[in-house]
Amino acid sequence: MLRNEKINEILLLMGAFTFAFFIGTAIHEFGHVIALRAFGIEQYKVIIHPFIGNQIIWNVNDEFIGYVDAAGPLFNILVGNVFLIAFWKQRQTIIPSILLLGPVALIQEGFNSLIQIILNIPESDSVRIIAAGVPGSVLTVIDAILFCLGVLILTIELPLYGISSDDGQIDRITTIMPGFIGYIAAIYLYNLAFNPMGATRGLVLIIFSAAIAALVSFIYIPVVNRIGDRLHCDVVQRDRKILSMVVGLAKGTIVLGLIFFN
Repeated sequence: MLRNEKINEILLLMGAFTFAFFIGTAIHEFGHVIALRAFGIEQYKVIIHPFIGNQIIWNVNDEFIGYVDAAGPLFNILVGNVFLIAFWKQRQTIIPSILLLGPVALIQEGFNSLIQIILNIPESDSVRIIAAGVPGSVLTVIDAILFCLGVLILTIELPLYGISSDDGQIDRITTIMPGFIGYIAAIYLYNLAFNPMGATRGLVLIIFSAAIAALVSFIYIPVVNRIGDRLHCDVVQRDRKILSMVVGLAKGTIVLGLIFFN
């Protein structure tokens, strides 16, 4: 039987990850919107759905396409890490979901762009950015750096969810993995039931999230001992009030996404 502390850690991480993942994808789309408006393009449609995925539909203008496509990832990374830097000093007391926006944005944008480049996905942001003149090799290196930096920061933040160096490897990974996979599993199950064509995306995300969980669990001790200690990122045992706020914020975000953007 799982101890109460472990259940709380899983729910805390799951709630924070759900919030950061969905908000990050929404911020990405609004980055595109800001760029479109800046170039005077007003004919577009934004689709945001917490389970099916987000998309912006607009009439492609070759003159602006590279800027508009780059604006989504850049805005997500900027907003997420501004919040991370602004609230880092309050990390012991603030709702940890806010701090997770930074590393999740880095991982999202780095990974998504790498996949788009490797698979040469038509009409994807990265493929069109390359077509606009950015060298593919340069973009690939940047994506890899963003991804690695996101994983590193994510690992450093894990003590804020009660995950400790004293925990065994199995104990850590069985806390981190369900925390990362919970929301992604819901995406997969929703698509399996209502949008079968999107189920493959959900399955890929589950595998990717499981791989990230295994990776951060494996590097946790050396990263936290060498970097986390210098940043004074100590283990924090959150009370039920913070847990309720994190879970409530995640639920509220998903509900708002379903009601107002569809």
